[in-house]
Amino acid sequence: MEFPLNKTFTILIFSLFGEVSLHMISEVVGRDVLLPCLFTPESNLDPEKLIINWQGTDDNSVVHSFYSNVDHPEYQNQKFRGRTQLFPKVILNGNASLQLRRLTLSDNGNYTCYVIQHDDHAYVKIVVELRVLDTDTSQVTEDNNLEDQIPKEQIRTLGTAAAFFVIVGIGIGIGIKIAIRKSIMKKQRHMDPENALEDYKLYLTKKYSTMINSNMSKCYASLMRTVDVTYPKKEGKFIEGINGGGSDNTKEIKPTEMLSVALGKKCSSKRILMVGDAGVGKSWTVTCMRQEWASESNEQPFKCIIILRFHDLNKVKEKTTLRKLLQSKCSSLSEVLSALLLDPHDVLITLDGLDEFHHQLSCDAPIRDIDIDTEADVNVLVSDLICGQLLPAAHILVTSRWNNDQIKINKKYFDCILAISGFTTNQLRQYCDVFYQDKETASKMYQHFTEKETITYLACNPLNSYMLCNILKTCKDYSEGVTAVPVTQSKLFSLFFDSLFSHGTPGTDQSHKLSATDLEKCKDRPHDKIVETILKVGKLSYHYLLSGKHNMVEKDLIAFDINPTFLSSHLSNLILEKKWDNRSSFEFYHAMIMEQVAAWYCADLVRDKAEELIECLDLWCLGKVPQNSKNPLCIEAAKWPEHKKNLFSFTKMFMGFLTAGRGGNFWKSAAPLSDSTSQALVRWFRDWLCTDIKQSELLNLMHCLFELHDNKVTEEVSPHIKRIDFYNISLSLLDIAALCYSLRHSQVEKMDLRLCDLKDQGIRQLEEVIAKCKSVSISSNKLTEESARIISNILQEPSCALERLSIGTNHLQSSGAQMIWKALEKNQRLKRLYLYDNGITDKGTEIMPECLKHNKTLEVLHLCGNTFSDCGQRNIQRVKELRADLKIVVKIADDEELVDRVENEVTQLISDFGQYDREWLTNILRTILRDLGDEISITNTRTETKIGNIKQGIQIVQRKLKWDAIAEL
Repeated sequence: MEFPLNKTFTILIFSLFGEVSLHMISEVVGRDVLLPCLFTPESNLDPEKLIINWQGTDDNSVVHSFYSNVDHPEYQNQKFRGRTQLFPKVILNGNASLQLRRLTLSDNGNYTCYVIQHDDHAYVKIVVELRVLDTDTSQVTEDNNLEDQIPKEQIRTLGTAAAFFVIVGIGIGIGIKIAIRKSIMKKQRHMDPENALEDYKLYLTKKYSTMINSNMSKCYASLMRTVDVTYPKKEGKFIEGINGGGSDNTKEIKPTEMLSVALGKKCSSKRILMVGDAGVGKSWTVTCMRQEWASESNEQPFKCIIILRFHDLNKVKEKTTLRKLLQSKCSSLSEVLSALLLDPHDVLITLDGLDEFHHQLSCDAPIRDIDIDTEADVNVLVSDLICGQLLPAAHILVTSRWNNDQIKINKKYFDCILAISGFTTNQLRQYCDVFYQDKETASKMYQHFTEKETITYLACNPLNSYMLCNILKTCKDYSEGVTAVPVTQSKLFSLFFDSLFSHGTPGTDQSHKLSATDLEKCKDRPHDKIVETILKVGKLSYHYLLSGKHNMVEKDLIAFDINPTFLSSHLSNLILEKKWDNRSSFEFYHAMIMEQVAAWYCADLVRDKAEELIECLDLWCLGKVPQNSKNPLCIEAAKWPEHKKNLFSFTKMFMGFLTAGRGGNFWKSAAPLSDSTSQALVRWFRDWLCTDIKQSELLNLMHCLFELHDNKVTEEVSPHIKRIDFYNISLSLLDIAALCYSLRHSQVEKMDLRLCDLKDQGIRQLEEVIAKCKSVSISSNKLTEESARIISNILQEPSCALERLSIGTNHLQSSGAQMIWKALEKNQRLKRLYLYDNGITDKGTEIMPECLKHNKTLEVLHLCGNTFSDCGQRNIQRVKELRADLKIVVKIADDEELVDRVENEVTQLISDFGQYDREWLTNILRTILRDLGDEISITNTRTETKIGNIKQGIQIVQRKLKWDAIAEL
């Protein structure tokens, strides 16, 4: 048959470069199969230059690699190891066929054979389609003779194709075949672990370079941050105040050095948890760690660092494998993952943003037989990574916002917890210096941040600092930035938006700045294009918040009628534009900003619709799905039931925007709630408080009240809050501000704030609240004599309602104790005071008799764990003589009830001592032994027996601790 010249040329090119799919083979599960690949060998073929590479056609996984006259199993995909074989005796005769043994259903698919003889000759590329059957459908004869297994028709076809390649290779193919050979060799380079890691680092460096122009990125990477290092503890008490607070280990280090404290000699941690408030910088910290590793600027403890984001894992609906998850984030490592994970002791896998995960972890499930190629639901893979069933030797770092229920349940699986704090005043000053790059301007900005208390606690959050810096940067007069002092995060965000549209967008072409005329039009036209577009972005943000998506891609922008130019011009300080292959996508700088924009849209939609408003709150906070609702927000949420009440942060911002202005310029003016909306919210808050409310839920309820900041609603809701229990929940300054606001009209009966990391600044914020409470526990909060001064002032207030105060296991010292004795000289309300383990010595007892003799109400005083010599003991005895009705407990043995509790706790420690930090536990046991003294002096037989039991139990625990330490070595 005659072909026109152009068709002949097309066939030639296709034969030379295209896939020559010549075979389809069927075989049964469990049997072996031969995948044919024949080529015409050159007469002078050099075995050392011959390359044969079998790969999966679809995923390029290496099935078998042969070059330099030997096999290279180190590059082979793990699923094929030990199951493939070439036949060296016939290779030089032109036969590169591959035997694949013990077939499984997962072997279904296409396989490509590449053969390169030398640089100046064409290569052969043959595709074989393999179908693996469950049952035998034909008679297959097994024979060891390789030639007999290949049908003659296939031999003839392959021979013709190979001969054709030889002919065309002499012409146009030679130069291109050299390039193809180099491409194949490049693939072989990627199969080498060291080279693949270098390529991965190069990719990360290039990717990072697109982000370093952001002020936020520059500032954060260079700043020192404060991190508290603790260890997972058993939920519950040890003894009052001495209850698993961990060692006082606070570090100030750079983000890139965060893991150094967890990987030191004291705690060679494998499972590490990094927690902090939203916007404190957890995600950026792990990004900085990876970039530091990629840059190799310092000696790194890890061979490889891989980050998986939980918002990406939410998109995984089908069962998958850990290998596929890791490959999806670092495709350049695909071929060497097996080698890396074979001994993963120097591999770090970071799981970022657990609070965004839509699935429930199942770490407590029975032991599963699982490896990196086991197919399972994504929550199973994540759970087994965390609990150590999967890759137990690898380092796993999980980040999450504080006070997440998933953290509470599963924190026992972590060796170390790193709690990132907000900016200290010094760090805030450094942030201003780096952000403004001008010391005079930075000094003025810092002054604005610190002269108003409401701005100070907002500015402690790095994301809020970023907004505040941008707000003040756009103001012509620095004082203009604080004319309307933001009190809440939602009001701060509104002010930030006002700065973007009233003063232009910093760092962008100021031609996008809105004129006064434009703003006036916004006020007169509620559906002005600017406002309308922002609401569309909010609608898309709400959709993303529920669905777990983050990247705004072209199809979604079209679906929601959003102009990409608007995002890049007017919202560049909120949204990052990413470009590749002449395409753009957009992503919010932080998930919290997406939540704020989504909350803005939702508040605008339902603020005057009381029934729909309550439906939304019930759904977002309580998980109650309304039946037959026509509410568009509930209808959208019903499409994504997996969010599982993960919307607390979003909801509190929603509350704040309910009072946003109307008339177009809604980001600037404020509008009061309608009476129907106000009363509906009061009933909703009261109903919530009547439920069996959890710690985290109560804290979020307070944040909702705080962000709403409606005096009428707060005045009616606050009296219904009678008890506060935030034991072992770290409270930020913003949390404390929300607590104080919510309790402004409440007479709290009992408030438990032990192990809340309050420090002196927190006690200063809580001064008015503490004065109104009957019972307050603030033990184990790193309080100093400054807090003692505040407590002393509270006790001297005539209106002070305190009857019970526990302030043990702090650092009040003798000077702090003296302040409290002086206060008790005037106070006639306090009945029980716990000052154990506060570093109080003889000096702290000097004025004690003179002060307490005037007090008539104190009934019990605990001073265990402090150090008193004979002089101190005499002063305490003098108090007892002056106040016969006052019970003073200096030793554990002095109080039978306390002895019983310590005995029970020590008995429990024998079985679960491993849940405590070894250093903290060793010190606390030593303190208890010292306090117990010699039981010979105890006259009560029952108490003597119990003291003996406690000492015996402590010795058992100490021996276990010692052998545990030896075992680690």
